[in-house]
Amino acid sequence: LLFTLWRDLNRSKWEGGGRKWFKSGDEKTHVKFVGEIKNGAPNGMGTSTYPDGSKYEGEWKEGVETGQGTYIFGKGDVRMIRSNVGFKGHKFVGELKEGKFWNGIYSYGSGKKDSKYVNGEKQ
Repeated sequence: LLFTLWRDLNRSKWEGGGRKWFKSGDEKTHVKFVGEIKNGAPNGMGTSTYPDGSKYEGEWKEGVETGQGTYIFGKGDVRMIRSNVGFKGHKFVGELKEGKFWNGIYSYGSGKKDSKYVNGEKQ
């Protein structure tokens, strides 16, 4: 059974608020999650979509991207790198730990490998 949840886009706001998820929201201003939940937060497999078109598909634990997944950047990703530069199509595939790239490969939109992450450090 899949559920839909929402949270504020501003990362400092949701981190400070205890990573709260809501039952209603707006795709133009909030992050939308569709997937498995536990105790009112994403837990298990699911997909989050951001207003800029960025998308994460993968594992979640207690409301945070943790486990194997794929993160595809939208027109200006504000989630991971806090930049409005065009990163559309760039992708990270691998393990995330508490919402951060942990072990995996970061590639450009063209598919060309840019860098590798090992234990949270860009190589």
